[in-house]
Amino acid sequence: VSGVGQNDDELGQNSPNPFNPETTNRYALDEPSHVRIVIYNLIGHVVHVLADANQPVDFHTVHWNGRNAHGKQVFSGVYLYQIEAGTLVDARKILLIK
Repeated sequence: VSGVGQNDDELGQNSPNPFNPETTNRYALDEPSHVRIVIYNLIGHVVHVLADANQPVDFHTVHWNGRNAHGKQVFSGVYLYQIEAGTLVDARKILLIK
């Protein structure tokens, strides 16, 4: 894939941010990896797991609709999304405004 490779694993900032009702998160993998992307609240509780699977080299996107793992809408506020993929561990802030 053009533009992916040579240690280019990265997590982009979600867009839009702040968001309502949905946001998109982009990330790139330079080698096949098990990817886990999790949304956390500010006290560290898991809100929703967006990805937990093996994925190929490429650019990828995941969407979050502001709902928890049980399908309930979460409150307005700051959340964190974290990716773990191979040697990549990174996190970003997300702001949900209703």
